[in-house]
Amino acid sequence: MLFVADDAYPLKPFLMKPFSDRGLNASERIFNYRLSRARRVVENTFGILVSRFRILQANMQLQPNRVCQVVMACCVLHNFLRSKAADRLSLPNDMDTDTESCVPVDFVQHAPRHAGAGYNAESKVIRDKLAAYFVADGQVEWQWKHANVTVHK
Repeated sequence: MLFVADDAYPLKPFLMKPFSDRGLNASERIFNYRLSRARRVVENTFGILVSRFRILQANMQLQPNRVCQVVMACCVLHNFLRSKAADRLSLPNDMDTDTESCVPVDFVQHAPRHAGAGYNAESKVIRDKLAAYFVADGQVEWQWKHANVTVHK
């Protein structure tokens, strides 16, 4: 399990942050885009939960394990309410399906950085493996356009 973070946090084996914005290659741009997209999903999810459940709008005066139980209960209730609403309504699929002339790219390779900030080596290896995965087996057809990466064969 990994947590996603922004530039303000240190890179750790369990905490992924983007590559610095200077001199990014294609795989690093893709990694940064995919990490940013994951962060947006998490932030939007918390925004939806907070707007639905008032208990999440202020500090909870509870023990940490009880806070986890409350948050999990809110998630379960939210999913239950959504499933009941979906049963009554035909909701459109809001997934990004922009597939105009996209084909998987098989010639972009991730090249790990050998210089940079003093992160521990294990963290860099994990981030490099993720970056390599996102331009290989784990790529999605729309990532190239949304990350503003131009690929030429």
